[in-house]
Amino acid sequence: MKTLETLCLSAGRSNANLKTYVLCSGILYGKGEDTFNPLFKQAWLQSPQELPIVGKGLNKIPTIHYDDLAMHVKYVTYKTPKSTNYIFAIDHTGNRKQRKIIRSISKGIGGGKVKKIEVTDQVKAMPNYEYFVLDLWMRPSKIFDEVAEEGAEEEEQPQEEEEGEDADQTMPKNKLRLKYDWKCKTGISICIKDLCKEFNNYRKL
Repeated sequence: MKTLETLCLSAGRSNANLKTYVLCSGILYGKGEDTFNPLFKQAWLQSPQELPIVGKGLNKIPTIHYDDLAMHVKYVTYKTPKSTNYIFAIDHTGNRKQRKIIRSISKGIGGGKVKKIEVTDQVKAMPNYEYFVLDLWMRPSKIFDEVAEEGAEEEEQPQEEEEGEDADQTMPKNKLRLKYDWKCKTGISICIKDLCKEFNNYRKL
């Protein structure tokens, strides 16, 4: 992955007509779940009731909702950043510790029970184990907060009505007004009720 990132950035530096960006994404959640699906499923079925916290659970896991990552990509496409071409696409979770995330899922989906488990070969064989033991301290890039504020200012300004049905199609890309609304800016712990509804809807529960 690092090799691909380096090749991408190098291509942009060696070709003046090419703009390249790398979005370093946090662990994805939402849309019925993928990485966190084993935990959501266990909490929903209550089998077993206690969700596992690997080790002490103090490791920090960067995360982002699928919709928010998609919006990040959209903004980079339409409003190309000038200050940086390596972007950390993660949410603004206050507490990224594994144990906080696991407890939030347990309380939001199930009965709120958790248990700490030691790292063994059997635990390492758990689905998506490598994601739950990540320990990365990352700060979200500020560029998306800046464009969100810029978009809000544009919305407040009076806009002239466009004439003709195809008026919007002739608008230059850099003039497009894109409203940036986070789906889960504050992360899993705060948005767990909405994620529970989303999980039920996508899984038809």
